[in-house]
Amino acid sequence: MKKLILLIVLFLCLPVRADTTSWLWADDDALGVRVGVKDDSPIEVGLSALWLPDREEPEIWGIYALYHLPEIVNVPNPIVVDFLPEIITGTPYLGGKLDIDFDDEVTDISPVAGILLMDVLFIEYQFEYIDRESRQESKVLFGLRIKF
Repeated sequence: MKKLILLIVLFLCLPVRADTTSWLWADDDALGVRVGVKDDSPIEVGLSALWLPDREEPEIWGIYALYHLPEIVNVPNPIVVDFLPEIITGTPYLGGKLDIDFDDEVTDISPVAGILLMDVLFIEYQFEYIDRESRQESKVLFGLRIKF
């Protein structure tokens, strides 16, 4: 019930006219999903969920906020193929996340930093506190970002 109330309150706080994005990643510890909104400002806010391998339901819920910096990475594409762009662009971002593990009653705030490549792929650094195997472990994630 707590999870449902948290989701309803957070979605009511999100702006109505905004771009919706979903972020998907997986590593050896878990599968993660974020869904957020971003209007004309460079700030994106949203909800996140983390599935651990032996669970069917999300075990860790959270909220996040990201500040997208200007598109400052422009690298010539080393792979010359007709359907690939000549220049690879990247947008760095910084932010934070609040993760809540309702089963173990653990809450954690941690920083997030990454770069969004071509508005589709991302590489992200996360300081992970809530983790099944160890505490205070840093991770580098690779994933997809889909814009709706």
